[in-house]
Amino acid sequence: MNTDRAQIAALGGWPMPSADPHGIALRDCGPCLSDGPRVIDVLPAGLSVDAHGMMVTRLARGVVKYGNPLRVGYPGAAVEAVQEALDLVAYLLALGDKAPAGALDRAVELANLIVEAAIKADRSAP
Repeated sequence: MNTDRAQIAALGGWPMPSADPHGIALRDCGPCLSDGPRVIDVLPAGLSVDAHGMMVTRLARGVVKYGNPLRVGYPGAAVEAVQEALDLVAYLLALGDKAPAGALDRAVELANLIVEAAIKADRSAP
């Protein structure tokens, strides 16, 4: 049984063998290698102080976990963004009525945008 089907079976056997015909949702992107600037050096100014601090902490954890900093131009970033956006939707659903007002709608909109862009990029890749 392939990995996708094994994971689906673990979720109760949903009959969804072709739910992700693009193979993006569970794709392993490999190491975060790129020669672009470090993401930590180009964080957007609009992050709150708390969000900025948490972002720096997450990026530092990534260096410890993967051995190198996340950099702009990382080839797997589009796939990783899809996976993280879909996780965000799932976690907001799990929060139920404790999710911040409007967060789920915004996350769904963002997930759709990111998925569409990743599919287009995947189709044009060699």
